[in-house]
Amino acid sequence: MDMHELKQKLQNHFTDGLVTIVGCGLSSAEGLPGMAELAEYLRNEIPLLVKNENLDLWYNIVDLLNEGKTIEQAMITCPPSPDLEEYIITKTADLFLHHESNVLNAVIKGDRTLRFTKLVPHILKSATGIPVITTNYDRLIEMAVEMAGLGVDTLFVGHHYGVLNGVIFKSCV
Repeated sequence: MDMHELKQKLQNHFTDGLVTIVGCGLSSAEGLPGMAELAEYLRNEIPLLVKNENLDLWYNIVDLLNEGKTIEQAMITCPPSPDLEEYIITKTADLFLHHESNVLNAVIKGDRTLRFTKLVPHILKSATGIPVITTNYDRLIEMAVEMAGLGVDTLFVGHHYGVLNGVIFKSCV
């Protein structure tokens, strides 16, 4: 067996069943808000949107936050109504999209390299790829892998960051 075959065999052995799990700490390190910042943002924004029983329900969640519970713990203890949940989802997306866009734009302009982009070349790659599981609300992992020159399969179609090009769009209409 030559050296290349040996390395390939070792690499496949060590990556069989290996999964990389990435939590929100990586996104926070890149400048996205953490859960405490999200809770504070929602604490200020939700009362501007909701009324009546949803506002009372929200203040029950805030009371739990004031007792030291995390936003996740508070909403498990006091589940939001479907309407309140929709407001929470919308405001969470607003917060993360703003910060995520700033980071991704800097990456696209070449002003910044994501930490995961630097790590990817050092992760052992099996013949079937590098399985990555992330609990994040953002697309930084996907962008980082693409910027490292690797393909990404999230079971969605296309790239993970695109900019509307009006000239191309108009020519297709």
